Amino acid sequence: AVCWIAVDFIFSSVWAACLNAVHQSFPQDQWANVVGTLAVGARVGNASAFTAFAALLLWAQKTPLVMKLCGEQAWRVVFGISGLLQVVPFLLSSY
Repeated sequence: AVCWIAVDFIFSSVWAACLNAVHQSFPQDQWANVVGTLAVGARVGNASAFTAFAALLLWAQKTPLVMKLCGEQAWRVVFGISGLLQVVPFLLSSY
C-alpha cells in the first residue's frame, strides 16, 4: 500500500509540474488543448504499459525456460524488462 501511495504522490507531482510548464510556455487560449493532449498521452501510455506487462507476464508463465529460471516468480521477468525500458527515454533524448 505504501508503494502505491508513493506512485500516486509522484504522478501527482509530475502532473502539477506539467500543468505549470503548460501555463508558462503556451498562450492561455491553447492551455485546454495542450492539457488534453497530455492527459490522453498519459492514459494511453498507462494503458499500453499495463497491457504490455500483462502480455509479458503471460508469456513468462507459459515459457518453460523462464519458469525453470524464475520458478513461480514470473513477475521477476516483468520487473526486469520494465526496469530496462526506463533507459529508453534517455536514449531517445540523446538521439
